[in-house]
Amino acid sequence: MKFFLQILGTVFVSILMSLASMSSSFAHSGGLNEDGCHNNRKIEQYHCHQGSSAKKKNSDSKTSTTKKKTKPKKTVPDEGSSPQVKQVERLLKKSGYTPGKVDGVSDAVLTKAIKKFQTDNKLKVTGKVSNRLITSIEKRLDKDKPAKKTSSKSSSPAKSDAKPSADVKKIETLLKQLGYSPGRVDGVENATVTKAIKKFQKDFKLKETGKTSKTLIKSLEKRVKEQGSSGSSSTSKTKKKTSEAKPKADATVKKVETLLKKLGYNPGRVDGVENATLTTAIKKFQKDNKLKVTGKVSKRLVTSLEKRAK
Repeated sequence: MKFFLQILGTVFVSILMSLASMSSSFAHSGGLNEDGCHNNRKIEQYHCHQGSSAKKKNSDSKTSTTKKKTKPKKTVPDEGSSPQVKQVERLLKKSGYTPGKVDGVSDAVLTKAIKKFQTDNKLKVTGKVSNRLITSIEKRLDKDKPAKKTSSKSSSPAKSDAKPSADVKKIETLLKQLGYSPGRVDGVENATVTKAIKKFQKDFKLKETGKTSKTLIKSLEKRVKEQGSSGSSSTSKTKKKTSEAKPKADATVKKVETLLKKLGYNPGRVDGVENATLTTAIKKFQKDNKLKVTGKVSKRLVTSLEKRAK
């Protein structure tokens, strides 16, 4: 009897289970998929019964959207940090400007240095790094190269490798005869010679080049001859006069001669005697210092000479 009741119980439980499954299937037409979802044919709507899978699906969709949102932005390289900036910094430093640390980083110090370079070289002032700027700085450096070499040679003539030139030596000698200061007569061209040449060219209204040439030698020789002829004529005249009566030496004249010689002019012999060479030297001094050109000895002239000689 007990056994029979057990069998009946088992049958009853199985019937109940089958009825439960049937009721769920009747409630929603359409079978469930592996995610526990199906299409309800009656109301034409897709939905899920398994909460975990639906949540999973939702969470997956959310993470995908967040992934889309948090896509890493393309990092744009800092335009201030580049090899081009570094090159500009190096070139500016070579040119004597102060771009700050040579690190390829564009900053206020570099911008200021660029603007100063652009202003000095009459370029459009932008303060920005560009290929055009690099070309401009390189051109300026190329122009400055020979100037730097000559300055270094002139500053240390003893160590200079330049060979003495006969033409340069001749020019130095002629310049000295005319009362200019070309420095040491050694045939070596330097800044002192160039300065003396320019002064001569300016005095005689020639093109100021400061360069040695055959044309310059001819001009110098011409002036020396002119000075010599005026000197010789004056000496012949003075000889005639001296035969009659020797001119007395004047203290003021002697002072003028001494001061002129000190200032690099050629007054002739310092003997206190006024002559054509002294007159030429006085005129030259007056012309150089924008004074009234008289060529005469006076107390005002002595004052002017003393002022310049200090």
